Amino acid sequence: MGYTTIQVIPGEKSIELVLNRPEVLNALNIPMLKEIAKALTEEILPAESDILILRGKGKAFCAGADLNERKSGLSLETYLTERVLTLQKIASSLRNTNKLIIAALHGYVIGGGLILSLFADFRVAAEGTIFQLPEIDVGTTILCGGYKLLVETVGLSKAKELLFFGQSFDALEAEKIGLVQKVVNPNQLQSFVSSWVNKLAAKPSITKQLMKQAITATVDYNFDQMIMIEILHAIENHKKIMEGGSDAVRKKAKTCDS
Repeated sequence: MGYTTIQVIPGEKSIELVLNRPEVLNALNIPMLKEIAKALTEEILPAESDILILRGKGKAFCAGADLNERKSGLSLETYLTERVLTLQKIASSLRNTNKLIIAALHGYVIGGGLILSLFADFRVAAEGTIFQLPEIDVGTTILCGGYKLLVETVGLSKAKELLFFGQSFDALEAEKIGLVQKVVNPNQLQSFVSSWVNKLAAKPSITKQLMKQAITATVDYNFDQMIMIEILHAIENHKKIMEGGSDAVRKKAKTCDS
């Protein structure tokens, strides 16, 4: 299938989803989100391989949402139908798949990019990778079940610290707090991920699937409710932005353009 903002690379033991907007550090815009949702539904999840690799092309994994779309002043209807609901489709696809997901992280893992990585069962980061959840300063809200995923991954107290202060941190700190499992030399990121793919591929498929289902079920009983809460928050937040209630969004977008 032809894509313009992503790449799907099938392999013998795994299938790769590559974010492919390197000129903007793989920032997530609506066309990219639509292609991700389509690729997951039609090509990636039906694939025989039971391992999915997430990575970004160029100098970053993902710098988060494309703020130029916010500056363009999307209508509430467009925001909901084109962005929010597409994000929820992606979230449901990644959360409910039986495939094991490995995220190969480098450069910048910011905002929505960080949330995207939380859907991975395993996260490997290159040394020097920068992480951040800047939503509180940008004036946006988190989607895709991100609050729940973050608390599951780093715990309630650390999640609050990352969200309310919005400060950046490096790969070693990410490993320390459990956000990533391994930090490796940038030149070894691809080979290390490949080594994990080989080890996981050697395990019985049915056992992997049942284990993942059981683990997800232990923490997921209210995931759908959390998704609905986030949609309501997104609606209210977008209304305030359109009413001119968030100077921070406009300032941030202007800064990114300069």
